[in-house]
Amino acid sequence: MLVICTGNICRSPYGEYKLRKLFPELTISSAGLDTDINRLVGKRADSVAVRIAEESQIDLRSHRAKQLTEHMLQSNDFILVMEAKHMESICDTFPSIKHKVFMFSHWVGATAIEDPYKRGELNFRLAFTLIDDAAEAWVEKWRTEIS
Repeated sequence: MLVICTGNICRSPYGEYKLRKLFPELTISSAGLDTDINRLVGKRADSVAVRIAEESQIDLRSHRAKQLTEHMLQSNDFILVMEAKHMESICDTFPSIKHKVFMFSHWVGATAIEDPYKRGELNFRLAFTLIDDAAEAWVEKWRTEIS
């Protein structure tokens, strides 16, 4: 499974690690659509993200940002994105994989999980709370499907 956001330093790493915690039997990774353009490849998760994630016993200190690649898209069976523009970009470029691309927030009725980067602690808390709720909803859905 692959979790995608813009820079891979805030939302997608938190989503990745949250899903790993909830569903440890899955292989989950994350990447960013614009990580390379924004010169974020190899950078650590945002310091505010790291601090707030720790409150949920999620350790993002080892995370390093990765640029999304075609290989990542092709080799993952399930792809979760944070915003509609991420889905559009991926599906427009790689229409053959659109059947496996979904909004991370799909089951919680939100249209997107907004980017909190450089927008203050409150926006990080709002985004991470929505990611928590959405991750739990996805895991509940998957466990129901499996059983």
